Amino acid sequence: MLGARAWLGRVLLLPHACRGSSSRDKDRSATVSSSVSMPAGGKGSRPSGPQSAPQRVPNRLISEKSPYLLQHAYNPVDWYPWGQEAFDKARKENKPIFLSVGCATCHWCHMMEEESFQNEEIGRLLSEEFVSVKVDREERPDVDKVYMTFVQATSSGGGWPMNVWLTPDLQPFVGGTYFPPEDGLTRVGFRTVLLRIRDQWKQNKNTLLENSERVTTALLARSEISMGDRQLPPSAATMNSRCFQQLDEGYDEEYGGFAEAPKFPTPVILSFLFSYWLGHRLTQDGSRAQQMALHTLKMMANGGIRDHVGQASCTAWPEAPHHPDPPPLSLMLSVSTVILSFLFSYWLGHRLTQDGSRAQQMALHTLKMMANGGIRDHVGQWHVPHFEKMLYDQAQLAVAYSQAFQAAPVTSIYSLLSAPQISGDEFYSDVAKGILQYVSRSLSHRSGGFYSAEDADSPPERGLRPKEGAFYVWTVKEVLQQLPEPVLGATEPLTSGQLLMKHYGLTEPGNISPNQDPKGELQGQNVLTVRYSLELTAARFGLDVDAVRTLLNTGLEKLFQARKHRPKPHLDSKMLAAWNGLMVSGYAVTGAVLGVDRLITYATNGAKFLKRHMFDVASGRLMRTCYAGSGGTVEHSNPPCWGFLEDYAFVVRGLLDLYEASQESAWLEWALRLQDTQDKLFWDSQGGGYFCSEAELGAGLPLRLKDDQDGAEPSANSVSAHNLLRLHGFTGHKDWMDKCVCLLTAFSERMRRVPVALPEMVRALSAHQQTLKQIVICGDPQAKDTKALLQCVHSIYVPNKVLILADGDPSSFLSRQLPFLSTLRRLEDRATAYVCENQACSMPITEPSELRKLLHQ
Repeated sequence: MLGARAWLGRVLLLPHACRGSSSRDKDRSATVSSSVSMPAGGKGSRPSGPQSAPQRVPNRLISEKSPYLLQHAYNPVDWYPWGQEAFDKARKENKPIFLSVGCATCHWCHMMEEESFQNEEIGRLLSEEFVSVKVDREERPDVDKVYMTFVQATSSGGGWPMNVWLTPDLQPFVGGTYFPPEDGLTRVGFRTVLLRIRDQWKQNKNTLLENSERVTTALLARSEISMGDRQLPPSAATMNSRCFQQLDEGYDEEYGGFAEAPKFPTPVILSFLFSYWLGHRLTQDGSRAQQMALHTLKMMANGGIRDHVGQASCTAWPEAPHHPDPPPLSLMLSVSTVILSFLFSYWLGHRLTQDGSRAQQMALHTLKMMANGGIRDHVGQWHVPHFEKMLYDQAQLAVAYSQAFQAAPVTSIYSLLSAPQISGDEFYSDVAKGILQYVSRSLSHRSGGFYSAEDADSPPERGLRPKEGAFYVWTVKEVLQQLPEPVLGATEPLTSGQLLMKHYGLTEPGNISPNQDPKGELQGQNVLTVRYSLELTAARFGLDVDAVRTLLNTGLEKLFQARKHRPKPHLDSKMLAAWNGLMVSGYAVTGAVLGVDRLITYATNGAKFLKRHMFDVASGRLMRTCYAGSGGTVEHSNPPCWGFLEDYAFVVRGLLDLYEASQESAWLEWALRLQDTQDKLFWDSQGGGYFCSEAELGAGLPLRLKDDQDGAEPSANSVSAHNLLRLHGFTGHKDWMDKCVCLLTAFSERMRRVPVALPEMVRALSAHQQTLKQIVICGDPQAKDTKALLQCVHSIYVPNKVLILADGDPSSFLSRQLPFLSTLRRLEDRATAYVCENQACSMPITEPSELRKLLHQ
């Protein structure tokens, strides 16, 4: 591969890497790999600008459903969607394939579309010298993962847009991310790259093919995940300890979060910290883990990552979606969302140890810091985010804040006295409810499904060019105009606008530094970030805390109403089964924890949408995508895009969470059927674990991968490990447990090398080796005493459990699965709880307080 790198460098006359001085600048840099280094493309997003051609003539992408592909439907490029027609053309005409991959809310994807793909000369080159194929990475994650693996392995990074040149047999030989259209002082332009690759294909094609084959062979070897000669997975205690120590080393004591800027939301890290705290609650490390998670969440909720006016969390994409080998620790810490779940699980298993307390502190502190700030800040203060809002972030953060509510110390005597089932700090529950309020308002289809994302960029005013964050930022003048009312009782003259400015850190010059705004689009603008506690703001002006809270909430509502008159960001109305499954979990878990039936109804409607619109009854298979049509209808591509592993894994998790929240066994039955289908389509019977895609669907791709990283989304293998354990707990079927052990064993080497790369799988490993609790409530589902016991269970952080309602019907689905349920009786005709492990159950319990004590042991 070194030979290939040196050869390609001479061909293209490109430097190894050209990085800008800031993290946003480096997104603009362009190199090529196969290896010449290509820094990551940007992760923001912007709608396409005006077309340069006087007459818009559509290409064949006009027939596609993907919003991203439709954004390119009027390019002067002979685009093909991914498929056999394009491959046959490349083979027949002996042309290389130009593969361009991105998504509808990707800022630098839009930049390249405007600068290069709308360019007539570049369009002619792409159409005449290559077979050009456009792919929505969210529709075809298998294509994205395979070629991103190539780009990352042969360069210094990865990102979107991802541009790769393939042989007609789909073997990659050159790859990169964003390219500017023309040559610059330190960058080679896209037109030059195309000309040089065209010439090399004609003059040195055999060398290109040889290098491609050599790189592909190396990637095959490096990406293999198999049980090999191993019989058992590694020690959960060892993996938990190592994962916690690695997180502790990278933790930001002041602002929360992990590693250096830019920071990203990391719900998986926080979940791990909470788990770690639960297992080590009486130790210094356990307290440390709790503090870390809570502080991070609070800082995030108070900062720019949270849209204080609209309540949602903004996001930024990780630079590396997949690594054939574990990446550097600093990168893993910036993208691992499931690590938080691992920390919570670790805490739960080590509550009486120092490490357990430390894990809890880490997760809670991280979540708190995320709540206080933004995710794209060069000094790590969670201030200035990328402004796009992704559905998967909203779903996972809602769960993370619900876990924080369960795990946080009680701060309100009123809460403790009036609602003994509630054990946490309502700050976190308020953030969780705000996130779900945003999703219900802005990302929900009328039939119950959930849209994928809202863009980062929008025009500041109608008719103007889109700018990043324009919908979300404020000038001092705007705020003072919207909030002119005087504040009565203040120690100095004060308006509502001035109070809000002080609390959220707004200034006349703007609170965004130039190094956070390389394009100069945010000059004089402000991102709302909580700078002071309510108590400090109230003391500053001699006001009552409750009065300040009311004034600020009223001010935010007025800003929300004023913002409605701004041009809205583009909505990616594509609906993905995987992300809808995550959102079902988000609503179900939060609704159950907080005892809010309305949220569980949203989860139920989401599951009904999945079954009605994204499930093929005849084959038992999930569809990957559907799309919002006109008049509230739902449309599908023809032929349909079938589901991938993550679709099954995340939907099964959502259904299991929904069953526990609603106790409607139909969702559990469907989860079992989907798991059976998942096993048939994706299970590796020889090496263990699940492939990302079906063998038939991925035919022709040079690699068939297994997802081995918990990143912005958890690995589908990690989630599947949890699902298999839970399904075994619900049914007692040994084959689920056997598959889980095989999966954990197959990923043993990955976990041993860098456990922080797979914190969600480490949590599953802990659950397996500690044994899941079966918490059985015997009672009438509609009775108050039954609901009280169920809510008691939901209010306590006990991740390694399954919750079962036994209504006394021996013919019910669960009674047929678990015959021992028929032996459990109500005590004195009252709802009765049993906590069972290894087919042995506790004494019957009828009081929620007694059940709480038992579950806290």
